[in-house]
Amino acid sequence: KMFGNQLTYQNSCYMAGFIVGQIPLTMLATKFPIHLYLPIMDSIWAVFTFVIFKITNYHQLYALRFVIGLLGSFFFPTANYILGSWYTKNELAKRSALFFCASQVGGMSAGYIQASAYKHLNGLHGLKGWQWLYVLAFIITIPISLYGIFTLPGLPENCHSNLLTKEELKLARLRMIREGRSSKDSFNLQTITNILKGWRFWVLVIFAIFFSQADGIS
Repeated sequence: KMFGNQLTYQNSCYMAGFIVGQIPLTMLATKFPIHLYLPIMDSIWAVFTFVIFKITNYHQLYALRFVIGLLGSFFFPTANYILGSWYTKNELAKRSALFFCASQVGGMSAGYIQASAYKHLNGLHGLKGWQWLYVLAFIITIPISLYGIFTLPGLPENCHSNLLTKEELKLARLRMIREGRSSKDSFNLQTITNILKGWRFWVLVIFAIFFSQADGIS
């Protein structure tokens, strides 16, 4: 029973959380063990998504959508941060492109899953079709998040993977040294100043903002 601009408002609440959370939560990813941070934050996101199935009014939806936007804001930049910590410049474009394409395919697949769930699960166990969408999101996300805890390697300088040998880990670190890249670099005022002085920030970030908006509208 949502009317008028209420759907637009809930989208605005989501984007507000997304904007507020992206920089600080992405920076936290550089401070905590990333192989735990990413899956745990994903699991928390799943819990708040799950809670939506119990809401009774649109005000509750606004609040939860803000939190969900907040908790989802760091994922894309953090995933790229992990990729950039393992792959060289020559390798990174292909891996980033694959990751981006996978995210688009994931969004497309989710649409088909949601449509099918809404149609076939409506009324099952006393839940409406729209409620099942959030229950399924929780059921799908939690095991994948737990899988990530045991499979994400962390970063070369702080690796927790049992899947890599000592020789492979040493090779990964040497590769990053050759690239002149280190995940141990400190983030300080000088770093921020250097970023703001560079052309990449003003060209690529502005492009990304407009690209994201066009992508969302289409």
